[in-house]
Amino acid sequence: MPKIVAQVRSMPGEFFLRAEVADALDVSSATLRRLATRSTLLVPTTSVMTGMLAVPVYDAETVARLHAHLAEHRSPRGRPRLWSDAERSARRAAHSTAGYRRRRAVALRERGDHAGAKRMLVDAEQISTALQCGYRDRQQQSRTCRA
Repeated sequence: MPKIVAQVRSMPGEFFLRAEVADALDVSSATLRRLATRSTLLVPTTSVMTGMLAVPVYDAETVARLHAHLAEHRSPRGRPRLWSDAERSARRAAHSTAGYRRRRAVALRERGDHAGAKRMLVDAEQISTALQCGYRDRQQQSRTCRA
């Protein structure tokens, strides 16, 4: 257990770190920081010093106020995610593979293996095209679902 977490857990009462509150309320830590600047009712209960760093902590009452505020003021901004975490990971890997094949093509061309370089470029282009088509399809599918 990290030292700061142990320090917060040893405090009398029930206190939570900002990241824990953000996870529980399904918002980002930045949102909680922004809310604290807008209302004195939504500021952290106290701060715990760890060295020269002040770590904000919230008590259960403040968390309840934040929950009530967010229930009334949820912003519909932002766009829905097109990809699940697993899909994003697979797409990142595919982009990485395409980049590798392009770099490999340059190295092969420099060594005089023009046929190998062409194969690598064709593979990279196929991967990139598949990624672009998948993006267009998913984006179009998302638009029809929202309409």
